Amino acid sequence: MSNIGKWYDKGQLLSYKAFFNMLIGNRGGGKTYGFKTWAIDDFLKTGKQFVWLRRYGTEIDEMRKTYFDDIAKKYPAYNFSIKGSRKSGKILVDNKVAGFYFALTTSSIAKSSSYPNVDKIIFDEFLIIGNTYKYLSDEVVLLLELVETIFRDRENDPTAIKPRGVYLLGNNVTIANPYFLYFNIKPFKQRFYVDKERGIVVEQYTNKTFVEAKKQSSIGKLTAGTTYAEYSIENKSYLDNDRFIAKKPNKCTFNCAIDYKGKTYGFWLDYKNGNMYVNYQYDPDSLNRYSLTKDDHTINTFLVKNLNNTYIKNIVWLFRAGCMYFENQQIKSQVYELLSYFVR
Repeated sequence: MSNIGKWYDKGQLLSYKAFFNMLIGNRGGGKTYGFKTWAIDDFLKTGKQFVWLRRYGTEIDEMRKTYFDDIAKKYPAYNFSIKGSRKSGKILVDNKVAGFYFALTTSSIAKSSSYPNVDKIIFDEFLIIGNTYKYLSDEVVLLLELVETIFRDRENDPTAIKPRGVYLLGNNVTIANPYFLYFNIKPFKQRFYVDKERGIVVEQYTNKTFVEAKKQSSIGKLTAGTTYAEYSIENKSYLDNDRFIAKKPNKCTFNCAIDYKGKTYGFWLDYKNGNMYVNYQYDPDSLNRYSLTKDDHTINTFLVKNLNNTYIKNIVWLFRAGCMYFENQQIKSQVYELLSYFVR
């Protein structure tokens, strides 16, 4: 099969000219390759530099060993090298600085330097699968601080290189991730989610040509019919499923609200069918509003350390009985997480 049309084409995403871009596509579908070559080509043509970002120093270690392996053949006339440590460094083309790299965990060191020629930031593998790594505490804020450090005060300077954007690349793990939650991006089925006012674009990309080719590969045949094949080949979410997803019926009684990681979740009981429904709606005048952590605790919440004499005790019982439903995947994921304080 020809490779034409097989790999990801970033053209449509870039055509939106958004500042903050999230691309979720097939595993191995060419996302990383496409953005690497775009960054290198732009440097060779215009001299504009880029930042390549990973989350942990251990990921940077691997990146430093293999960064040029997949793109070297495209540039036989150039010499590539990397200079630096697992925390940060420079990406060189013929000994000229084409870009910089950072581990997000140590990105605060970027504040000691300036990057006037950087116009794009690319965060590779921004979504996590498995238990090897975890999202950082306040990760989105940490990323935004790095973006502000690199692009500081340039938009109003007519002589400065204007920021082109931030590009987050990931596989389709789950919509219940810190970035969708932080920017309040609800589940959507179309290819592009566009928020012009905030300058956000999210692309959920599945290349059918790539899918068909991958199905005929050895790994495709080996994993046919498995959840791994759905994730890595067909670009279906690895963690999301439709179990316990349902909207609240009209005739439900408000039970309580729980504040967790900056959001408030309302718990509603349907006395007719005995099920509990969870969404973002709640009674703001109710005294039955709880918090589970000091960070979420306010004058409007009761900080829970013990289930006794709280509505959460009933919530836990209904959850264990399989009688709890969630309006969408994001709510489901976060409520599963908050209930882990009480359900082991």
